[in-house]
Amino acid sequence: MEAPDSILAIDIGNSSIHAGCFVDIPTMTGGRQPPLPAPVVSQAWTSEGPVPNDPMPPNAVTMNTVWVVASVNRAGLQRVRQWHDSVAPSCPFIVLARDAFSLAIDVRHPDRVGIDRLAAATAANRLRPKGRS
Repeated sequence: MEAPDSILAIDIGNSSIHAGCFVDIPTMTGGRQPPLPAPVVSQAWTSEGPVPNDPMPPNAVTMNTVWVVASVNRAGLQRVRQWHDSVAPSCPFIVLARDAFSLAIDVRHPDRVGIDRLAAATAANRLRPKGRS
Protein backbone atom coordinates (compact mmCIF):
# COMPACT_ATOMS: atom_id res chain seq x y z
CA MET A 1 0.00 0.00 0.00
CA GLU A 2 1.12 3.53 -0.71
CA ALA A 3 1.58 5.97 2.13
CA PRO A 4 -1.86 6.76 3.55
CA ASP A 5 -3.47 10.02 2.55
CA SER A 6 -5.82 9.94 5.53
CA ILE A 7 -6.30 8.16 8.83
CA LEU A 8 -9.74 7.51 10.25
CA ALA A 9 -9.26 7.29 14.04
CA ILE A 10 -12.15 5.62 15.87
CA ASP A 11 -12.73 5.35 19.63
CA ILE A 12 -15.34 2.74 20.53
CA GLY A 13 -16.54 3.02 24.10
CA ASN A 14 -19.28 1.27 25.99
CA SER A 15 -21.80 4.05 25.43
CA SER A 16 -20.39 6.26 22.69
CA ILE A 17 -18.38 6.22 19.51
CA HIS A 18 -16.09 9.02 18.36
CA ALA A 19 -14.20 9.30 15.11
CA GLY A 20 -11.97 11.86 13.49
CA CYS A 21 -10.35 11.96 10.09
CA PHE A 22 -6.74 13.09 9.84
CA VAL A 23 -6.28 14.21 6.25
CA ASP A 24 -2.97 16.09 6.23
CA ILE A 25 -0.64 13.14 6.68
CA PRO A 26 2.50 14.86 5.27
CA THR A 27 2.18 17.51 8.00
CA MET A 28 1.81 14.81 10.63
CA THR A 29 5.01 13.09 9.58
CA GLY A 30 7.03 16.25 8.96
CA GLY A 31 7.99 16.68 12.60
CA ARG A 32 5.58 19.55 13.18
CA GLN A 33 2.52 19.71 15.37
CA PRO A 34 -0.09 17.34 13.95
CA PRO A 35 -3.31 18.91 12.75
CA LEU A 36 -6.46 18.30 14.72
CA PRO A 37 -8.71 15.79 12.99
CA ALA A 38 -11.83 16.79 11.14
CA PRO A 39 -14.63 15.53 13.39
CA VAL A 40 -16.55 12.76 11.72
CA VAL A 41 -18.92 11.42 14.31
CA SER A 42 -19.42 11.72 18.04
CA GLN A 43 -22.57 10.17 19.39
CA ALA A 44 -24.09 7.98 22.03
CA TRP A 45 -24.69 4.45 20.85
CA THR A 46 -25.05 0.84 21.86
CA SER A 47 -23.18 -1.97 20.19
CA GLU A 48 -26.52 -3.62 19.46
CA GLY A 49 -27.75 -0.54 17.61
CA PRO A 50 -26.82 0.61 14.14
CA VAL A 51 -23.39 1.95 13.34
CA PRO A 52 -23.79 5.54 12.13
CA ASN A 53 -24.89 5.62 8.51
CA ASP A 54 -21.90 6.81 6.53
CA PRO A 55 -21.03 9.67 8.89
CA MET A 56 -17.89 10.49 6.96
CA PRO A 57 -17.63 13.66 4.91
CA PRO A 58 -17.52 13.14 1.15
CA ASN A 59 -14.18 11.70 0.02
CA ALA A 60 -12.93 11.31 3.62
CA VAL A 61 -12.24 7.64 3.04
CA THR A 62 -10.19 6.85 -0.03
CA MET A 63 -8.41 3.72 -1.17
CA ASN A 64 -5.46 4.93 0.94
CA THR A 65 -7.32 5.59 4.19
CA VAL A 66 -6.12 3.63 7.19
CA TRP A 67 -8.71 2.88 9.85
CA VAL A 68 -7.19 2.90 13.36
CA VAL A 69 -9.44 1.71 16.17
CA ALA A 70 -9.22 1.83 19.96
CA SER A 71 -12.01 -0.14 21.60
CA VAL A 72 -13.09 -1.23 25.05
CA ASN A 73 -16.25 -2.78 23.62
CA ARG A 74 -15.82 -6.13 21.83
CA ALA A 75 -19.33 -6.18 20.37
CA GLY A 76 -18.90 -2.58 19.24
CA LEU A 77 -15.57 -3.43 17.62
CA GLN A 78 -17.21 -6.25 15.70
CA ARG A 79 -19.97 -3.89 14.48
CA VAL A 80 -17.45 -1.27 13.34
CA ARG A 81 -15.41 -3.98 11.60
CA GLN A 82 -18.55 -5.04 9.71
CA TRP A 83 -19.18 -1.39 8.83
CA HIS A 84 -15.60 -1.06 7.54
CA ASP A 85 -15.96 -4.23 5.49
CA SER A 86 -19.14 -2.90 3.88
CA VAL A 87 -17.90 0.62 3.03
CA ALA A 88 -14.13 0.29 2.62
CA PRO A 89 -13.07 -3.37 2.52
CA SER A 90 -9.72 -2.68 0.86
CA CYS A 91 -8.63 -0.11 3.47
CA PRO A 92 -6.35 -1.36 6.26
CA PHE A 93 -8.13 -1.86 9.59
CA ILE A 94 -5.82 -1.64 12.62
CA VAL A 95 -7.01 -2.42 16.13
CA LEU A 96 -4.70 -0.87 18.70
CA ALA A 97 -3.42 -3.02 21.53
CA ARG A 98 -2.00 -1.88 24.85
CA ASP A 99 1.59 -2.19 23.58
CA ALA A 100 0.87 0.33 20.79
CA PHE A 101 1.20 3.16 23.31
CA SER A 102 4.60 4.29 24.52
CA LEU A 103 3.16 5.96 27.56
CA ALA A 104 4.40 5.50 31.11
CA ILE A 105 1.52 5.40 33.56
CA ASP A 106 1.84 5.39 37.32
CA VAL A 107 -1.25 3.60 38.59
CA ARG A 108 -1.76 0.68 40.93
CA HIS A 109 -3.27 -1.60 38.24
CA PRO A 110 -2.08 -0.51 34.77
CA ASP A 111 -3.78 -3.54 33.22
CA ARG A 112 -7.13 -2.06 34.27
CA VAL A 113 -6.63 1.19 32.36
CA GLY A 114 -8.81 1.03 29.26
CA ILE A 115 -7.29 1.38 25.84
CA ASP A 116 -9.59 4.35 25.24
CA ARG A 117 -7.94 6.15 28.18
CA LEU A 118 -4.47 5.26 26.91
CA ALA A 119 -5.34 6.60 23.46
CA ALA A 120 -6.73 9.84 24.91
CA ALA A 121 -3.69 10.33 27.15
CA THR A 122 -1.30 9.66 24.26
CA ALA A 123 -3.14 12.17 22.06
CA ALA A 124 -3.12 14.80 24.81
CA ASN A 125 0.58 14.20 25.38
CA ARG A 126 1.29 14.60 21.67
CA LEU A 127 -0.66 17.86 21.48
CA ARG A 128 0.89 19.25 24.68
CA PRO A 129 3.27 22.15 24.02
CA LYS A 130 6.94 21.34 24.63
CA GLY A 131 8.13 22.14 28.13
CA ARG A 132 4.66 21.79 29.63
CA SER A 133 3.78 18.81 31.79
